[in-house]
Amino acid sequence: DVGMIQAAHIGCGISGREGRAAVLVSDYSFAQFKYVARLVLLHGRIMYKRNTEVVWYSFYKNWMHNLTFIFFAFVSAFSSQPLNTSGLLATYNLFWTSLPIIAYAVTEQDVTQDTASRFPILYQETMAVGRRHFLLTQLKWLLIGCWHALACYFVPMYTMVTPDKNGIPDDFTEIGTTIYFASIIVVNLKLCMRTRHWTWINHTIVYLSIFLLLPFIWLYGLVWETSSVPGTADMSRMADRLYSSSRFWLAGVILAPAMSLLPDIMIMAYQRTFYPSTAQLLQEAEHAGARVTGMRGIPRNVNAAAGAEEPAEGGLIELRAMMPNKAEMSDAYGQPQQGKKKKGARGGGPSSE
Repeated sequence: DVGMIQAAHIGCGISGREGRAAVLVSDYSFAQFKYVARLVLLHGRIMYKRNTEVVWYSFYKNWMHNLTFIFFAFVSAFSSQPLNTSGLLATYNLFWTSLPIIAYAVTEQDVTQDTASRFPILYQETMAVGRRHFLLTQLKWLLIGCWHALACYFVPMYTMVTPDKNGIPDDFTEIGTTIYFASIIVVNLKLCMRTRHWTWINHTIVYLSIFLLLPFIWLYGLVWETSSVPGTADMSRMADRLYSSSRFWLAGVILAPAMSLLPDIMIMAYQRTFYPSTAQLLQEAEHAGARVTGMRGIPRNVNAAAGAEEPAEGGLIELRAMMPNKAEMSDAYGQPQQGKKKKGARGGGPSSE
């Protein structure tokens, strides 16, 4: 047992009469074998989906942010002209984009725990995923990140570089701060689109990660006047210039994020409408209002995914192909089975169920 647990990707040990050697070398341990079903079908599945999403998103948000610097390098003839100041660069991952994905990794669940436990077919989604699928999905994230970087860079750049009514164009620091603000909005809204399970933690962190950037830029602009910290002179009174400009609000806050996320919305709508996964179909069933029991009230598409027969009428049938029988549920989750007695029990002859 110890050798097999150490060789496994995730070792699970059961504490029994043989001692605690298996428990001591395992990653997870439990007292009874019946808890394996919940560990695999519920915790194992959702943790895999959370971890993969965190990896994809982390590469995406940094890829998208750094592409704006590459685009600016062509404009600045590959000079040392920075697009953002050091303070903005240092806080991108520290304050504005790291906390939302941490909250997502802790709280996200695509379907409820009850649904995940009642439909073991959901585990096939993670069983069928291999390295090739993981890398292809990461490539899709990076490609959509290229579009996000293009929209967040060129919309503010070509909007704000034009002189205003007084003949004065915005400088590169103002344009770079607008691009930075648009990037923060896009990456956080992208995560919002991927979030299924919303809690007060998610709401609070996402909203603060976006809206606290406004007072941060204002306070950042006061640093040079109060303490003359090197590297902050370009941001002096930045909020006064940006927040009074309509081009900042229209190009950086509204137009660039809207253009960035429009393809994401279209792709998600197309996929969920014409090629939905089993989990997405169960999400629709949950959203319909009734508790998903695995027996009645499930759309025919879910039954087709499970290999069940088409309904004769009404569009709804009993979903038995994806639902384990009562004996399996009792063995898996420790629920006692009613009406059963051992043969030859004390106080009577053989009993019938």
